[in-house]
Amino acid sequence: METNKVTELVLENIENLLVEGRVENIKNKWPQESWGMIDSLVEIDPSKTNKFLEWTTKMYTSGKTIKWFKDNAGRGGYNTWSLESVPDTSVDNGWSNYVFNRNIQTSIGINTLSELKDSLEHFFKNPSKYEIKDINQFRTKEEFEDAVELAKTKLSRKEMKDTGVDKVFEDDRFILLMPKTHKAACRYGSRTRWCVTMRNHSGYFENYFGQGPIFFLVDKSQPERQRSPRYMYEAPDYWKLAIHYKPFNGRLDQRGSRALSYAKTMDKETFMSGADIGNTSIDYWNVQDHNKKESIVGKYLGGPGRGQTQRAESLLNSLKSLMQSYTKKIMGQYYDSLDMDTDVLDKVQELKVKRDEVKNRQSNMYYKIDRLDTVNRNLRNFSDRLENDGDDKYSSWVEKQKEKAIQYLSEMREEDGKLRVEIDELNDKINELEGKMSSEGLVFYDKEKNVSK
Repeated sequence: METNKVTELVLENIENLLVEGRVENIKNKWPQESWGMIDSLVEIDPSKTNKFLEWTTKMYTSGKTIKWFKDNAGRGGYNTWSLESVPDTSVDNGWSNYVFNRNIQTSIGINTLSELKDSLEHFFKNPSKYEIKDINQFRTKEEFEDAVELAKTKLSRKEMKDTGVDKVFEDDRFILLMPKTHKAACRYGSRTRWCVTMRNHSGYFENYFGQGPIFFLVDKSQPERQRSPRYMYEAPDYWKLAIHYKPFNGRLDQRGSRALSYAKTMDKETFMSGADIGNTSIDYWNVQDHNKKESIVGKYLGGPGRGQTQRAESLLNSLKSLMQSYTKKIMGQYYDSLDMDTDVLDKVQELKVKRDEVKNRQSNMYYKIDRLDTVNRNLRNFSDRLENDGDDKYSSWVEKQKEKAIQYLSEMREEDGKLRVEIDELNDKINELEGKMSSEGLVFYDKEKNVSK
């Protein structure tokens, strides 16, 4: 046992030395000012040996190594430098010279790093999904990113469970996903400008997914930019679409409380019908985060050539039907999860009907009081005019009418007060019964999973 432990420690030390040596060799090729950038790439490398570091450093930085500065010396142009002035080592103070410093990349954007980290993890953990197994065989970062996107569509049950995404539909060209966690939205919405995929900030995700599910439609063919027909020049902006399916015609709020109030006043079938296509608002967003009309989206989904409209209409109708079924299923499960007592619901509904009846009586009372106020005011004006004119022929009659008007007003205001009390009592009973039911709002994402990553 002791021998095994010693062997393990020796091997571990050798491995650490190899890793440190690999990082040191790469840093020696770059000016010291770039080392912070290299350290950032070390942190996101999913392998324990930094096996991806050399390739990521070459692909995701400016590529301006010491050799680059030597090869580009004396080429003229603004702020050129001579070969003799280029330092030979990374740690030379000469790199602080302005002409060098302005060309040295010192950091990588946090979003770029986050997306690259996710891509490297996927490539590292799922080698069977990639035709190219060695990252060094990718000639450009775009080739690597395209391969990652294609591999991400090859979803296993375990991956869907671990990441928090549902596969709703797939054929030879398209795959329709519904991310239930912020992590899944970031992974499967990568290379877009959608705010719900903003890393290190889940607020937009929670906001939009509280109003209705957002489905990601991915075109696995990854269409390239074409100049004919003209509209296909923007084809790369439509290889991913975010489709926001908003039940109740978009009236749900981000916290889910409005859906809860709907559920408490409806039976299950009526509540679920809020997700029917006819009761739903649908928004389409391309990768540039531009909100587009369905007719525009259809051109790209249908593809160029004859029959475009029919192909797009057929696909969109199928997708809508799938999104409707998915959303209704979630809403049905939510309704059942509230575990609301039928008798209590019926009692609440009965009280609300009664309260509405009382409110109608109160509204009619408001109208009568307002009209009688007007009559009383006119009588006072008429009485003042008779007195000013010295005409007391109708004074007695006017005074009697004023007394009746005041009496009726008093009775009506007393009745209005009773109606107010009755409405308050009904509201108290309703609130008491509803308070015994679940207070959990409906949102279309998984609250149980960490969505901050």
